[in-house]
This record gives sequence, structure tokens and C-alpha cells, in this order.
Amino acid sequence: MSSNSSIEKKYSKWIVLLSVVIPVAVAVLFFVKIPNATPLPVLPPIYATINGITAVLLVVAVWAIKNGKIQLHQNLMKTAIGCSLLFLVMYIACLLYTSDAADER
Repeated sequence: MSSNSSIEKKYSKWIVLLSVVIPVAVAVLFFVKIPNATPLPVLPPIYATINGITAVLLVVAVWAIKNGKIQLHQNLMKTAIGCSLLFLVMYIACLLYTSDAADER
């Protein structure tokens, strides 16, 4: 049981850190723009698709844990987190390269 407690503490620190750093980084990016950057209009549909996939993964993960499939649940959750990180990277790229969005603020 103490092994789980130390793992939870490790993850708790990461969760708190990322919960603060990511919103602050995104807020800062609202004021940063790359001059003469080419917009990336292809990204919004891609990251919308990734968000949809993440939602499906989360629903299936809930089903898996309710049916006692712990390993499947863990794998689905890790994949969903990976998809969320991929979305975040694309969103930041879109913010950096979309000068119109920065001009509207």
C-alpha cells in the first residue's frame, strides 16, 4: 500500500505542476506571435479530431474500469493523455502561427 502512496505523491506533484504551467504558458502565448508567419488552417480540424478520439477513449476507459478490465483502462487512459498532449502541442503551434487570432485580442 505504501508503494501506491509514493506513486500517488509523485503523480500529484506532476499534476499540480502541469495544472499551473500549462494554463500560464497558453495565456502567455496569446500575446506572442511570429511575424510573417504562415497560418496553419489545417490544424483546427486535426486537433478537433484528436479531441473526439480522446473523448471516445475516455468513455471506453470508464466502461473498462466498471467491468474490471484494469489493464485495458490503464492503457486507454495513457493513450487519452497522449492524445491530449498532442492536441496541446498543435494548439500552441496554431496560436503561435495564427497572427489573426493574436490581433483580435
